[in-house]
Amino acid sequence: EMETAVLYTLVAKFQVKKPEPIIFTASEVDQAIKQAFKGRAEKALWLNADAKYYGAKLSDIQAVLQETKIEQLPYKAEETDCDDYSFLLMGAFHGNPYKPEWKSTAKQAIFIAWVWWKQNDKTYGHALNLAVLENKAVVMIEPQLDRIFNVPENWNLWLIIG
Repeated sequence: EMETAVLYTLVAKFQVKKPEPIIFTASEVDQAIKQAFKGRAEKALWLNADAKYYGAKLSDIQAVLQETKIEQLPYKAEETDCDDYSFLLMGAFHGNPYKPEWKSTAKQAIFIAWVWWKQNDKTYGHALNLAVLENKAVVMIEPQLDRIFNVPENWNLWLIIG
């Protein structure tokens, strides 16, 4: 019995190394976004707040979406509309004193994005969030629906901030 106790003590001393974050420059992030929009981002306003970003993790984005209740807010034009939802979700990504583990998403390449598109001779605009994942794939995050999806073919980028 004594030998077994010693063995368990020795086995418990190994450490698992946390994977290092994948780091992109602001220029690399912007290039990934431009590629995702396939020429529909030339006239966009780029407001990169940082020089470097961690590649966003889909699992972290999903965890924040599951925890927040932003999608349950009532929509009211000019009061609680798309830009307000995107700012609320961006705030959640940047930390919450009750969820300190969310601070890991603050440095990730997650942004507020404004887009526009034309449909039936009408022009539409929308605000939501956008992320550049660790593999440089770009995804849109719809805070009103808790939905993550690829950049639609008819969307044009208007603004990136974050």
